[in-house]
Amino acid sequence: MICFSAWPEPSAAPMLGPGEVHLWRAPLDLGPAGVRRLEGVLAPEERARAERFRFAIDRDRYVAARGQLRTILAAYLRRHPERLRFEQGAQGKPALAAEDERAGLRFNLAHSDAVAVFAVTRVGAVGVDVELVRADLPFDEMAERFLPPRDCDAIRGLLGTTRAEAFAACWTRKEAYLKASGVGLAGADERSGPFETDSFTPSDWCLQRIDPQPGYVGALAVEGHGWTVRPWQWTEASFIE
Repeated sequence: MICFSAWPEPSAAPMLGPGEVHLWRAPLDLGPAGVRRLEGVLAPEERARAERFRFAIDRDRYVAARGQLRTILAAYLRRHPERLRFEQGAQGKPALAAEDERAGLRFNLAHSDAVAVFAVTRVGAVGVDVELVRADLPFDEMAERFLPPRDCDAIRGLLGTTRAEAFAACWTRKEAYLKASGVGLAGADERSGPFETDSFTPSDWCLQRIDPQPGYVGALAVEGHGWTVRPWQWTEASFIE
């Protein structure tokens, strides 16, 4: 498990050192003014997608997450966030378009309820996931469908909040790995992969649990070994003039 005592705000444009994975935590409930400022850096297709959300809170959180992603990546690339272009892989995994992809920057993002996490690295492929811990989910049904038997047995033996957290930990480990590998849940066998432990480390991957803040559980999957994680906190003051 990766636990950070602090998520510092960057005092200058971030520098990605050799073997580093930068993990960003960001709030999605920014208020009308913050949402408007981030909406200004989105591409036309992103703004159009935002308008298709039925509820305002979902629209605003989508705008916040996409705008934060753009401002974070632009800081590494020394580019204007509104000029970044993205492409999608076969399973929908986002990547930078050709003119920026040459920088070797790999990234992934996830959000749940009011929190987003972003992973940025040059180490190799990366995936991240986060979930709000909820006690009202049908754990048995979801575990039986998506998780391997060992995880199902472990979850059945728990109660209440502990059970909810255990399910979220298992779910995010699997999701982070599938996102990192470019498969995605839609392209994977529902119970594929040995995701039974917090320290699942196949030969070419390392997978770790992360807890971005109380009430949330996440996971980080990175290709290779020997990398280090640096946490950062996204703030408007650091990225929006």
